[in-house]
Amino acid sequence: MSEQSENELSGWFSTYGLITAQRILERYRIKLHQEDLLCALKTPETFYHQLLRLPLGHVFNGIILQQVQDYQLYAQKLIIDYLLSGESSREEGTPGEGARNDLEQERQVLVSLNTEFHELELEHEKLIANSQAKLIERANDWHKKLMAIIREIRAGLQRGGISINEEIINQALPALLCNFNFKANTLTKPDAWQRTEKILNTSLNEELRHQILDKLSDLGNYTEDFDNNLADFAEQVSYIGKRLREFRDNFYNLILRAKEIIYLLPDYRLDLAQEAANKESLLFNAKLGDSEFN
Repeated sequence: MSEQSENELSGWFSTYGLITAQRILERYRIKLHQEDLLCALKTPETFYHQLLRLPLGHVFNGIILQQVQDYQLYAQKLIIDYLLSGESSREEGTPGEGARNDLEQERQVLVSLNTEFHELELEHEKLIANSQAKLIERANDWHKKLMAIIREIRAGLQRGGISINEEIINQALPALLCNFNFKANTLTKPDAWQRTEKILNTSLNEELRHQILDKLSDLGNYTEDFDNNLADFAEQVSYIGKRLREFRDNFYNLILRAKEIIYLLPDYRLDLAQEAANKESLLFNAKLGDSEFN
């Protein structure tokens, strides 16, 4: 996913809050403290960020997809109301014939758009299913690798005279993992140790800290490989997002053209009450996602 896509997603996410990310991670049996979750969202190199990126992209695309559906429904109601009025069946040569012919062309465009959009909806759903299966598989692998490291850390602590069960260690490690630079084998925020030690309920000397970071560094290759394996999915998410924005524009422009034509009909008027009701579903940010292509 491009850096611009990341920024757009980040801006959207700040509006919708942390609950979305929390629910996504819970699918993979991961629970983070809010502070760790915020850190993970801001740090692309973390496993948690990598795990969230695709699902959040799907959610983001899903919001735009709903906007497209709202435009689609509005366009369909516009054309259907016109057809039900009987205006389209007036005899040739009567006033408004040119406008009626133009509206018939727009109706055919709408039918074509509906078919193409439905295909993209199916593609979106298929991508969610396929990527979800891959993410679950990778999350399970992560759990196995992490638990093996936790057992090694526990053994190292015991040799240092500190007895802590594996569950507590598991709760404490995210504070380090969210701030760990695998390339440099160091913490980006040294104060992460304070939170870790608070959860462990013990202080750690420099030797034990070094041992723990050394064990965590074993996850470096896994996180890099994880991101590489998801690159194709990320490209597909970006592609579907781009196509959804195109459909949003296409349905919107069709609505504008159809309404302009309808106003040219001498004997047909929009039902203003129905028009107001139809517009209620269109109260959304119709530019959501567009900044990616600025």
